[in-house]
Amino acid sequence: MNTMKQEIKIWVVTYLFIFPLLIYAQDIQETVVKSDSATLARIKQAENSKNNLYNQYFNNVLPVAPTAGELMRYADIPVDWAHGIPSIEIPLYTIECGELSLPITLSYYAGGIKVDQVATWVGLGWSLNAGGVITANCIDDKYGNYQKNFCHNLMTTEEFKTYMKITGFDNNLQCETTLEDLYDRQTIPDLGSYNFMGYSGRFFLYDLKIRDLCGSKQLSFGYFNPTSRQTLSAKDLKGIQYDFDYRTTTYSYSIPYSINIIQDYCWAHIPNIDYYTNYAKCSCSCWLTKVVGPMHKDSIQIKYGTHDVSYKTMSTGIKSRIKGYTAWTDFIFREGTTSASAFNNETLSHDAYITEIIASNGVRVEFILANEREDLLPMHGSSKPKALSEIKVYTPSGNILKRWTFEYDYFKSYISHPVYPSSDLRLKLKSIKEYGSSFSDDPHIYRFSYYGEEPGEPQLPFRASFAGRDYFGYCNSVTNQSEASSFDSSFPNTYKEDVYKPTTFEYSIGRDLSVNEKFNYAYSLKSIQYPAGGKRLFKYNTNFIFNDKYGGLCIDKIINYYSKSDSTVQEFHFTSGSVTETPTFTRVRTRDEHAMPSNKYAMQRTIYDVSSTPFTNLASLTGGGIFYASAKEIRDDMAVEYFYLEDEDVNPRYCGYRVLVKYDPLDNFDNYAVSYEGEVYNGQPNFNFNFICPDYKYGHLTKKTIWSNSGYSLLDEIYEYEYQERDTVPIMQISFGLKEWTDDYLYYDMLVSDYITGKALLKNKTTYYYQEEDADPYEVQKQLVETYAYNEYDLPNNVTTLTSNNERLSVETRYVSDISASPYKEMVGKRMIDYPIEVIKRLNDKVIGGTLMTYINQNNLYLRDKIYELKPSATTSSSSFSLYNGTPSLLYGEPSGIVNKFTSYGKIAAMRGKDQVNVVYLWGYNNMYPIAEIKNATYDEVTNKISESDIEAIAARLEPASDDWNRINQLRSSLPHAHISVLTYKPLVGVTSICGPDERIVYYDYDSFGQLKEVHSLENGIKRTIENYEYHYSGK
Repeated sequence: MNTMKQEIKIWVVTYLFIFPLLIYAQDIQETVVKSDSATLARIKQAENSKNNLYNQYFNNVLPVAPTAGELMRYADIPVDWAHGIPSIEIPLYTIECGELSLPITLSYYAGGIKVDQVATWVGLGWSLNAGGVITANCIDDKYGNYQKNFCHNLMTTEEFKTYMKITGFDNNLQCETTLEDLYDRQTIPDLGSYNFMGYSGRFFLYDLKIRDLCGSKQLSFGYFNPTSRQTLSAKDLKGIQYDFDYRTTTYSYSIPYSINIIQDYCWAHIPNIDYYTNYAKCSCSCWLTKVVGPMHKDSIQIKYGTHDVSYKTMSTGIKSRIKGYTAWTDFIFREGTTSASAFNNETLSHDAYITEIIASNGVRVEFILANEREDLLPMHGSSKPKALSEIKVYTPSGNILKRWTFEYDYFKSYISHPVYPSSDLRLKLKSIKEYGSSFSDDPHIYRFSYYGEEPGEPQLPFRASFAGRDYFGYCNSVTNQSEASSFDSSFPNTYKEDVYKPTTFEYSIGRDLSVNEKFNYAYSLKSIQYPAGGKRLFKYNTNFIFNDKYGGLCIDKIINYYSKSDSTVQEFHFTSGSVTETPTFTRVRTRDEHAMPSNKYAMQRTIYDVSSTPFTNLASLTGGGIFYASAKEIRDDMAVEYFYLEDEDVNPRYCGYRVLVKYDPLDNFDNYAVSYEGEVYNGQPNFNFNFICPDYKYGHLTKKTIWSNSGYSLLDEIYEYEYQERDTVPIMQISFGLKEWTDDYLYYDMLVSDYITGKALLKNKTTYYYQEEDADPYEVQKQLVETYAYNEYDLPNNVTTLTSNNERLSVETRYVSDISASPYKEMVGKRMIDYPIEVIKRLNDKVIGGTLMTYINQNNLYLRDKIYELKPSATTSSSSFSLYNGTPSLLYGEPSGIVNKFTSYGKIAAMRGKDQVNVVYLWGYNNMYPIAEIKNATYDEVTNKISESDIEAIAARLEPASDDWNRINQLRSSLPHAHISVLTYKPLVGVTSICGPDERIVYYDYDSFGQLKEVHSLENGIKRTIENYEYHYSGK
């Protein structure tokens, strides 16, 4: 029996990795990746670290649809220890289609829940990841409002130069063009985020091109339709194309009112909105609709529907007074017309949801929405939005493989919205149930609990409440109906100590908006109960900078319960956090002599403002965008500490400036600079005012230390980087026509700067090993220094390791782009670049090994055809070795693997391996699986028995017919010298039987969930069990 078990295991291994050539190809890839992937994964967070860009430039929170917005949080504020946010994800299913792989997962963002936050179609805080989205704000007019263009009406370099001239910033005022001639041009490039298929980041749309903020070359973006430029496409370095051809928009409207009457209008929905006449902010989302493999043989298509929903957000406003006056007055003027210091805000969202995913190999996933949502109102005239209720996975033959059902409830606020009960509710995901192919088996259940469900735990007030929230929008207190409905409650009470205000004047009508750690974790995920019985409990802390509490949450502890008596604890400690800029809710603006020299009284006026939302920016308002310089994870057996590069450590930093431009259309204009802190710069732009650290230059992992549970350091890893500037994007933000000084001039508040994109590349990694048996724990026992080099696409092409013995080991990797011969030039043209061709290993300048894989072009399919292994002599020097450029070095000798024939689908049909034995492979199940391995026979010998056209037809069928199996088995007698093995499959599950050359059959049985249940054989008609497996689940 033991012999049979061992033999069966060998069979499994053999047929899971049935192609020796493909094993070699995998080895080449891993040679590059193994030494580098873990390191690059750790430092990748630098590309999505603190939100400097948002902090500096965007004062208005742009609306995003709930589903797109939740996905974008992962791009804007990454899930990592530098931001204090744990990864919480439940894998559901992965669609495999040739070279393409599309995972479907359910993830939770644990940075905290805001009072106005709207749940996605899978519940508050949850996202369904299946495909992806690119979202960009649309800043099309002089107010930063949306008009009609997306990725279209962008400011060009020449237009920006013209702006600089007419505003006098180039010291050349001799320009006939006036500001009014360019008002309708966009002065801020659209800013966007992307999150799809393992890629995430941020970008500018400038000069009709996408400029990645961190200079990444992994993706090349373009327009799906170059003529309309309304949707986007991308291609990665594997040549895989991603089309984003389903476009949705979300509008946020702000209707101006006087503060005195805003409460009469702020609760009901705004009727008959016209975005051409109302102030609208807009974001556009382009959803991933198709993924196409590099050789266009494999594809995955994603289909969508749209929910049209409407929801209110908190009304906002500004209160102002002039120095010397005691009364707060409704004083702010917009465009020099009506008094308008308050805004009634409403969002209309066209939110996309997935309806179906179809792979070219026949796999299909269906998304069913059946539960009407009570927490959202449909847009005028549209049907009620629904929550996801079920996911079904179908095999190519149309049978159900798996399905999940979703169970919901609602968080209900403890006070009621004055008009709409829907604003009292927030969709809550209670559980998901996984079913197999059988409807009779009990499901595997994931159960979720949240803070706020138990007595004494914090809860949220209704959405759009004026009270019960902190500066950042998170819960900070228990409020009552009167406070929640009072517009004054949304303003900070500056009479109390307020670390976020730059001025000292008092305003006592408002409320305390400070962060309160007793309430800000309301409705956050508390625990996950897993199907196997384990439970994971999450405990949170409040974010903090210096000694002050900040918006959002960071993780404190994760407790894993395996049973009632068995658990482990992960505890997290963070240093004081930092942000580029804290939110400012009050400001002072002072006139100087440049405003009106003839009127000394007017010149001395100062205006004080207090606002219900920050005068500063989006990133501050988001909370959770905080960055920690170090984080320590303490486990039961060890501790790991991470250190990250802070922005104050980065040089050089660059700057912009903020100015007020006074403009008289009948005469001329003056410019003078006034900071929001009240400092005056005597008419000249101050180039030291707005220091900006480029996003790509900070947040990188600089050190990692592993500690023993007794407090000894076991290992240190030190990281050093090189920085490369990639692009410069000019930015000018203009606020038009603020007639705030009660004179005849208009004043334009402008922020001018260049934004520099770039890339941080790991240069050196030094590892110190401290402890060995019977050694001094503080003495370095071993040291390794790894140096990294990169090619023009930022792919690592050389990793050199210097050991403690001063031996130098290097691994050089040459990609498709390094080979000038054909077909590699053509592959580069198709962006098929990230394919290692040759890997050379050297020790102290002696070549000690290498691998070469060559490609051919067969009917526009670029396929691996030969594998070479280098086994040089001890005297082979680097100078005597010729790198591959179409002709292999003579030192390689004969190939260790040759593919003699490919199928029309690009699969290996015949090859000769290391042992020089010919092997033929037959395919089936829509070209997904090998169904026969025929050793010691040529392809011609096989096609003399079964024609090539019949072989291709068998491969293309969803499942081989009984006649197909008969013809394959007859080869045993017609090719008596061949060794034939035949395999059958349960598609998308695994091998169901293997019949070896001795015609003994081993069977593999699976349960309805696709888990291997039993391995057995038949001997003289009697079943012999080889191995069986049992799985235990709770809650059935």
